Amino acid sequence: MAKPWAAFDGVELYVGLHAKAAALAMAFARSQRCPAGNKRLALILIGAFLGINGYEAIAEEDEAADMMQAVAEAPEDSIALNMLTDWLEDCVHPLENPLSDPN
Repeated sequence: MAKPWAAFDGVELYVGLHAKAAALAMAFARSQRCPAGNKRLALILIGAFLGINGYEAIAEEDEAADMMQAVAEAPEDSIALNMLTDWLEDCVHPLENPLSDPN
């Protein structure tokens, strides 16, 4: 769960909202952390992460499912991360009515 904030020698490994969301989702989509539903969980995590930050991903259900399948089957993590980050850059938009800060 901490992957989006990973750093090495004080330098962030995943810079920007899209890359952080992709890193979080990729950690689940490409592993077997759960007995089943890893790709579905990855999509849920993308939605939650973006929502907390005032954004949402707008995509057709089949398109999102195909992307998670492609990420899971990518030959290398770097390819999966780039593919998912690029997709998120295309489909992420600010929320129309973001949750307001109660403070």
